[in-house]
Order: sequence, then C-alpha cells, then structure tokens
Amino acid sequence: IRLSQDAIQKFPFDPIGYESLALSYLDTAKYIKAIEVLNNAVNIFPEEYYFFYYLGLCYRNSSKNQEAINYFLKALKINPELKNVMHELAKLYNLESRYEISDSLFTILLEKDVNDTMIMNDYAYLIADRENVGDQKLNFALKLSKNVINIVPDSPEYLDTIGWIYYKLGKYKIALDYLLKSQSLDKQNSVILEHVGDVYLKLEKYEKALKMYNKIMINNPNNIKVIEKINSLNEKQ
Repeated sequence: IRLSQDAIQKFPFDPIGYESLALSYLDTAKYIKAIEVLNNAVNIFPEEYYFFYYLGLCYRNSSKNQEAINYFLKALKINPELKNVMHELAKLYNLESRYEISDSLFTILLEKDVNDTMIMNDYAYLIADRENVGDQKLNFALKLSKNVINIVPDSPEYLDTIGWIYYKLGKYKIALDYLLKSQSLDKQNSVILEHVGDVYLKLEKYEKALKMYNKIMINNPNNIKVIEKINSLNEKQ
C-alpha cells in the first residue's frame, strides 16, 4: 500500500499506482478506501475501463447491486468485448430478477465460446435457483449442465449444479446421486450439504437430512435458513 501511495505522489498521471493501490484495498475488503482511490482515478483516466470494472466489483462486494451494474455498464461502454464484465452483469441482473437481460447476456457469452464451462454452469445454476421457474427453462438448464459434465465430469461445483437442477425438476433420486458425488469431492461445502439435506427432506429421510444440516452448523452456526430447517425437523421428531 505504501509503495502504491508513493507511486501516485511521484507519478500522479500514471494509472499504475492507482490500480495497484485500489487492488490492495479491494483484496483486503477495504471497499470504501478502494472506492475513494478509484473515484480519483476515473476522473483522471476516464478512458481506462478497468477502473470502472474495479468500482463495479467494490459495489458488488458491498451488495450494492445497482451501483455495481452502473459501473460495469460504463466499463462495457468503453470496451464492449469484455467477457468478464458481461459475466458479472449477467449474474447481477439475475440477482435483481431482471431475467430477460441476464439471459440475453449469457446468450451472447455462449455465442462467443460454446464450450465455456464456467459460463454454462453459472447460467444453468442461476436458472435452477430462480423462484417459480418452469420445466422448459429447467430442461434448458439441464442441457447446459450435461454439456458441462461431459467436459469436466469430476468438479464438485458442476456436479452440484446438475444435482440441483434434477431436484428442481422433482427427480430426487437422480439428484441425490449427483449431489452425493459432489459432496464426496467437497465435504465441507455448505451449499452442497444443504442441497443434499434438501433432497433427503423430499425423500422423507429426515435423520439424514438433519445430519447434513448439522454439518453446516459446524462452520456456519449463524445460517438462519438452515437453523429454521433444523428446528422444523426437530418438531417432526
């Protein structure tokens, strides 16, 4: 940090010092300080897209989604071919339930690279995780996820995605097979553990569901959603 600050003092019209300092703050979750540096930088270097991109990351990480979207759009206006910025925007629009825009961005990204497993997986998972999503959209997500598994068969993240899609389609036994394989490769992942527990719940295997939820409590004791599921199960027994 000190070296970056010195670089800015000595070379105030060189973007390297600003970028280095901003990234140091960003990496240590000091978002207010990072934003202060980046706001100065965009005034001095308005054509450098990456300063707007870093501002988007700061606001995204601060759960200020609309501000993040605004800065990512500014970065994209300077350089319309930025895949990483499009990806961030697609995820944020989905988070804001602006599904049409999210879907259109994911479609553009997949047109650029039909074998991008990270894009395919993110898109498939986000579709599956939407509220009240229909079977047509879920089957599209399943097709994407199968493509991902064909390319990378042993990723716990990707196996979790396809398992979660089968869960949302009501195919609980198939979902369980994929999710247990995912959990065997990443034993402490809270999301995977919760997904396994949710499938056991649908299969009315309540003790196994409770075991999964309790595992989450070891590393994440303040998970309100899981606490509610545990309390509900305890009332049944």
